[in-house]
Amino acid sequence: MSIVGAILIWLLIGALALILLAGVLPLRIELALHKREAWVYSAKLYLFAGYGPRVLLADSRKKSKATDREAAKKGRKSSFDWQGDPLRFLRAILRLLARMLKHVHVDHAKIDMAFGLGDPADTGQAFGLLAPVVYGCKRLRRVQVHVEPVFHNTVLRGRADLNISLVPVFLLLPLVRFGWSVFGPNT
Repeated sequence: MSIVGAILIWLLIGALALILLAGVLPLRIELALHKREAWVYSAKLYLFAGYGPRVLLADSRKKSKATDREAAKKGRKSSFDWQGDPLRFLRAILRLLARMLKHVHVDHAKIDMAFGLGDPADTGQAFGLLAPVVYGCKRLRRVQVHVEPVFHNTVLRGRADLNISLVPVFLLLPLVRFGWSVFGPNT
């Protein structure tokens, strides 16, 4: 075997090991949403349990190239035409979300917001509906919720941060079950 072949084999083994490691170690996802004058959002993905590189998934402050691609695609039609049962698809999506949420671990969640609906009675009623969430989360270490009602003005401002982690390998079985229930044989 030549040296070039040996190098290629070792590079292939190293790449497979990195892919396996990325599938077994948790992914950290950080989502942030802020509102002052305008909505600002960002989503970041940290590979290898947060010790690997950071991948910026979305940021509202940067112009997205996806919008340019979507504008170019508007004239084209999709060649995929699925003729399945929409109710079957909806049930499968709900089961998929329930099964995937079992494997999502909330590291930290924080909501800090102020809102006012203009009418003090409406603001008080909306705050009363939010009160079980606000005061129910007081004992949770990882979840912090602070909501301030503003009775004299119409306003919505605040910040929401969510840090979650999940192991990609654990999501494979729910995804396979979803694919089988949607695209598999009708039962």
